[in-house]
Amino acid sequence: MTKEWSLDVLYTGLDDPKFAADQERLDGLTEQLNALAESWAAQDYPDAGDMIEKALLLEEEYRSVLSNMMSYLSLSQSVDTTNAAISGAMSVLEAKASRAAKANVMINRQIAKSGDLEPFMGTHPLLKEYEYYLSRVQKSAAHMLSDDAEEMISQMNLTGGGAWAKLSDYLTATVQVPYDGRIANLSEVRNLCSDPDRE
Repeated sequence: MTKEWSLDVLYTGLDDPKFAADQERLDGLTEQLNALAESWAAQDYPDAGDMIEKALLLEEEYRSVLSNMMSYLSLSQSVDTTNAAISGAMSVLEAKASRAAKANVMINRQIAKSGDLEPFMGTHPLLKEYEYYLSRVQKSAAHMLSDDAEEMISQMNLTGGGAWAKLSDYLTATVQVPYDGRIANLSEVRNLCSDPDRE
């Protein structure tokens, strides 16, 4: 019985050409997000609905690619935290993701500034589909820090909270402890909390 699941539906490995292609695609989408955010912040557009629609479509594609890559790496890492290649790829991907943080904040700020979006929904049906999401963006905008501060926090998380979480996962999966006359890792022992046979 294998302890690993097949992730071939995402990628067959780090050497899968699709994985390399998605890395390049993510870089390109990040550049597009940054360009759109800078352009939108630099001037007022008469049709805010058009800009919001462009931002939504671009963010949707960006998040789809990022999600596939993040899912593959995190699931691979969950069964083998000692895999240095996977850990390295995850660090690279997290750094790539942080480069879009400022753009996301800038775009959300512009969406909030657009005010009532109801008038745009007739000519931009996509906005109606995202109505709840857009309302949440507008409400949360009041609690945002500056664009640069939000970007800095995203960068700091790579070596802050995110790094500590990785260390915790690594130790849980690798540290050996004596249990019931044998050696087990912390993850196995912790899982026994839900074992119906606790005796």
